Order: sequence, then C-alpha cells, then structure tokens
Amino acid sequence: MDKKEAHSPKNPNEESSEKEMQEKVILYQLLQRHLESLSQNAVMLERRYEEIEAARMALEDIEKAKGSEILVPLGSGFFTYGKILDSKRMLVDAGVGVFMDKDTDSSKSLLEDKKKELEKLAKDMQDEIMDVSSRLNSIAVELEGMSQEPEHKEKKHHHD
Repeated sequence: MDKKEAHSPKNPNEESSEKEMQEKVILYQLLQRHLESLSQNAVMLERRYEEIEAARMALEDIEKAKGSEILVPLGSGFFTYGKILDSKRMLVDAGVGVFMDKDTDSSKSLLEDKKKELEKLAKDMQDEIMDVSSRLNSIAVELEGMSQEPEHKEKKHHHD
C-alpha cells in the first residue's frame, strides 16, 4: 500500500460540509448574542416606559395639588420638603442640559408622544426578537440534521 493511499485527503464534499457547519455554528452564536442584546434593550425600554407612565401620573396629581406640600427627590434616597406654587407650569428636559418651560397640557402631550414612540420601538424590537428566534431555531434544526448525516453514512457503509 502506498503512503499516499493510507493518508488520503478528506472528500471535498466532507470538507465543504464541515466548513458550512462551522459557519452555521458561528452564525448561531452571533444571533444568540444579538438576541441577548435585544432582550436587554427591551428591558430598558420597559423601564423607560414605566418612568414615562409615572411622570404622567405625577403630572395629574400635581394639577390637583397647588399649594400642597410635597417631597422633592434629590437622588440617592434623599428628599426635601417643597411646596407647589404653580401647578400649571413645569421644566422639561429637552436634552443636553437644556430645559424648557412648558404648561401642563404641553407636558402631557410630550409624554404621550414619548410613550407612543417607545411603544413603536418596543413593537419593532419584539418583531426583531421573533425574527432572530426563528432564525436561531432554523439554524439549530439545520445543525442537528448536519450532525446526524455522518451517522447515517456510517450505518449505510456497515450494511453494505
């Protein structure tokens, strides 16, 4: 027997199949990471939505509370006492350290717009989560089928 025959190279189909399987495993891992990231972002969106809802409810309470004493949060669990002098105006963070003076109705409208925007983002994210999950399931089925193929070939050879 010649040395070349004893160490014959792999069948090109086997090499291509092995490479394809490796590519699918990498794609599967990337999609898993993407799904984890999407899930984390969905949790952050939910928290933001809850903050907006709490702000909307606080606005309604403030409208009724002119002249009332309230606790004003300072952060890190610290509060101070305050009194509501004007329940029809508030400062709204417009971003990058800029605050705008808004009336209560404009503030409510702004919160409602933010809420709708978050709902749309959440829906889009949920659609993407479903798409990525579906792709992951599809790749898992393909990988399972690819990993079982050599077993079937071996069984066929033993029966011949």
